[in-house]
Amino acid sequence: MNNSVSWHDRFFQAVSQNSDLEAVQWSQGTLVYGALRARALAYAAYLQQQGFVKGDRVAVALKSEPALLVALLGHYLLGVIHVPINTRYGRRELSHIIDDCNPKAIWCDPNLECAEELKEIARDGEVPVWEDLVALENVTPATAVLPAVANHEVAMLIYTSGTTGLSKGCALSYRAVFSNIWNLSRAWRFTSADRLVVSLPLFHVHGLCLALHSAFFHGAKIILHERFSASAVVESFARDGATAFMGVPTMYHRLLKLFDASPKAAKACRNARLFASGSAPLPPKDFEAFEAHTGHRILERYGMSETLLTLSNPYEGERKPGTVGFPVAGVTASIRDEQGVEVGAGVSGTLWVKGENVMNEYWQNPQATAQEMQDGYFRTGDCVVRDEEGYFRIVGRESVDVLKVGGFKVGAREIEEALETHPSIDEAAVVGLPDDEWGQTVAAYVVWNSNAPVLPDAMQKFLQELIAGYKIPRTYWAVTSLPRNALGKLQKHRLADLQAQAHRLQDRS
Repeated sequence: MNNSVSWHDRFFQAVSQNSDLEAVQWSQGTLVYGALRARALAYAAYLQQQGFVKGDRVAVALKSEPALLVALLGHYLLGVIHVPINTRYGRRELSHIIDDCNPKAIWCDPNLECAEELKEIARDGEVPVWEDLVALENVTPATAVLPAVANHEVAMLIYTSGTTGLSKGCALSYRAVFSNIWNLSRAWRFTSADRLVVSLPLFHVHGLCLALHSAFFHGAKIILHERFSASAVVESFARDGATAFMGVPTMYHRLLKLFDASPKAAKACRNARLFASGSAPLPPKDFEAFEAHTGHRILERYGMSETLLTLSNPYEGERKPGTVGFPVAGVTASIRDEQGVEVGAGVSGTLWVKGENVMNEYWQNPQATAQEMQDGYFRTGDCVVRDEEGYFRIVGRESVDVLKVGGFKVGAREIEEALETHPSIDEAAVVGLPDDEWGQTVAAYVVWNSNAPVLPDAMQKFLQELIAGYKIPRTYWAVTSLPRNALGKLQKHRLADLQAQAHRLQDRS
């Protein structure tokens, strides 16, 4: 690609040159790249007619369907900032994001669980909510006057999972998104011959950035699934000639269960080119079992909202189970101790990352940005170690208050605060418990007040109005007090010791 051309123009040149190739296949049919771009251009023209200009925000809560791709590309064409919304979020989470990014409109599928909440929130702020784009039928794409879009300008705001308090909007530039995915997708040998199965949610870096943009850049076909199903993924390889799949460890765990029950399912995946995993650590036993079933060694990588795709095992070369490989081209990775001094091989420390892949800032939050950025480096909060061959391995988080549930980061304090809004709860402490399928599940230690303890089913109903379903605890322990030190700081490492005298709450069957 021509390095003198902006990343924005380079991206759309790649999309345009593949006009006749199939871009996306979904339950209703297929679209070629030319038709997808035409729809996006009509949408951009519509936005312009409605008074949208470069830098305005549109919040998007859509199912995994072509409309979401149209929205993304249309926003890019006009320089409007794309704000993906986690469709599993509850009212408090949604309200915070809408208040923080102040969108000029919300595009929301009316059939989603979060739709009614978003409508109510939008009415409070007088933000229009679009449920479909019938109006596009009368728009002429040629009427769009597309602005020049510079590398440093913000392409999207991806909100963090709120692991250290309220979620923050990661302002990702066009340079960050496009250069990072271009480098990684080339390293992974993507071409127009690929057919990529996408069943990841399209509101996270993994699905929205890595999966979609890898296909866009190289003219690959996206086989789009609305949600993950192990049998449906296998069918895409058996029937549709899929060549690649990106998933989280929970998905691979479920695929392995299917393979155990059906050797034919495993055989269907043998002719594939690539299986990649991220968003949470992949258990080495699953890595080995997948290879035994399919002959494929899963390519594990590491990334986060603030830094996009940062580390990757090699496409060609040894893929070590339990590791996330080496820095992606254009990325500088440093492992530092608590004093900020770089450490050598075999010594664990905090991962710091620098490069074009790093976000511009936390949206309108200079204090949080300054806290995590230093000399162009971003402090990830993940503890890593590098072996003698240079492979990185994630060994944990600096804080026990960050859980990984099915590939999603979960902030313990957010769940604790939601629990403590219940009138029967005085205090709550949340931890992650190891789980073969989910990586971790959420467990809560609860101090009840004079009211009777509330059983898990009732807590489920209470919490689902406040937080996403995967954040709701599966296990509850009733305790008389939480362990604290002399300064009143909660000592979570002592919670497990309370189980002997704690009472586990269970619903009566």
